[in-house]
Amino acid sequence: PSPQCPGKTLPIFSASFFPFRLHDTIRPCSVPTINFVGYWTVRIWSEEMRDDCIMWTKPSVHALTDGQWSPTRSSIFFTTKMDGTLDVWDILFKQNEPTLSIQVVDEALYCLRVQEPHGRLVACGSQNGTVTLVEVSDNLCIQGKSEKSLVNGMFDRETRRAKILEARGRARRDARGKSAHGEKTEKTTTDGGTGESELKEADPIEKAEKDFWKIVEEEKRKRDRKAAATGEKTTADTGETAQAEEAANTTAQTTS
Repeated sequence: PSPQCPGKTLPIFSASFFPFRLHDTIRPCSVPTINFVGYWTVRIWSEEMRDDCIMWTKPSVHALTDGQWSPTRSSIFFTTKMDGTLDVWDILFKQNEPTLSIQVVDEALYCLRVQEPHGRLVACGSQNGTVTLVEVSDNLCIQGKSEKSLVNGMFDRETRRAKILEARGRARRDARGKSAHGEKTEKTTTDGGTGESELKEADPIEKAEKDFWKIVEEEKRKRDRKAAATGEKTTADTGETAQAEEAANTTAQTTS
């Protein structure tokens, strides 16, 4: 079967391959990344990751309907929205919001296509059957000298980050599974408390919490013992003072 990317809970309205060759000596063009347009966000996926995307945009106020990469600039893609807006995204410039937003029509835009191979014209289809051609400036269709390498580095970095997070999550789930299995085995073999082997297999977060509260209890006991010792010393000093005063009074009476 074909590989799948699970975890998407909303309908996907558009899927677009990345139209550039990122690793010239390793992979052919259009393989490494795909962007999916859902209801509210654009997600960029890598074929090396199956459980989660490597980049995504923040949720939009208006639902997204279509999206496509620029055929001439590797860092730019276009999206359309239900409010009739065409958004131009430059992920090298900023990822939290579009670089340019164009109000094309007053009704919803449902699809777009970018002119190939020049990428200067963008055709937008609206709810009422109107097709509007939008011409973008040279800055949005002519690629810089180092843009391709910068995008390549960004995708590689985000892929490594996603792999690290995925490995940490997998290790945490494995540790919790081992901890639950160890507790079940301990209950069936002995009626005692938590053993040393169980602590070794316990979840690191739970073990840290237990160690923290153990230290707190030890500090409380030390403080109580210190307070008790101070009270005994004060009582002893008071008794010695009273005896000294009584001896002094007796001496004074004898002298008189």
